[in-house]
Amino acid sequence: MFEIMAAAAERGLSCCPLELAPHLRLLLLDQDEGAIGFPHTKHRAPPGSITVILQPLCDDDEVPKGFYLRRVEGKLWLRGYTSWAGHVWQPEDLLVFSCA
Repeated sequence: MFEIMAAAAERGLSCCPLELAPHLRLLLLDQDEGAIGFPHTKHRAPPGSITVILQPLCDDDEVPKGFYLRRVEGKLWLRGYTSWAGHVWQPEDLLVFSCA
């Protein structure tokens, strides 16, 4: 996570404000289906999800670090996720940052 944050900062990007995730959920009503045909995932972003990167509220790994948006069987979701600071994102993961 540290490397991605550093790379984002070099490009003028920063963490999103907390309120952005629910606003995106209300705007992205036509998000593609992501779950059908893919196995259940654990410790990684679900297929087709959009992860909103936030400044963590604290260092506790059990406290949610951000939100992700997804569509599962036609239903739109906004879910919090937990992770540890050393989490490695996959190349196919879609991350949302704010323009500084």
